[in-house]
Amino acid sequence: MNWFDELFPPETRIEKINHWFYVALPYVIIAVFLGIFIYCCYYHGGLLRNIMYDLKITLVRLFNYVNNLYTSWRSSKMMKAPGRNTRIPRASFEIDPKRYFRNLRANPGDMLV
Repeated sequence: MNWFDELFPPETRIEKINHWFYVALPYVIIAVFLGIFIYCCYYHGGLLRNIMYDLKITLVRLFNYVNNLYTSWRSSKMMKAPGRNTRIPRASFEIDPKRYFRNLRANPGDMLV
């Protein structure tokens, strides 16, 4: 106990311990989180893999749900593009068919008008 009194004198013991506590705290926090992470990966390796898989499935389902909402909101009829081997929205063709054929003659190899 004598070495402790030499290292931390009773007059300034509280201040020194408090100082070293604040110096060591970030390293202790990092060590605890690293220990928990290593424990989970080593003993429960499947747990981390299952969490990532469930997260991926949830994000894919959310994307599909939003995509279905968008496409059902903006559902448009498609038609075969005259003079091309592709499909285009019927509404854009019906608005101005002259412009479509003008673009078709101007850009014969272009698949997108």
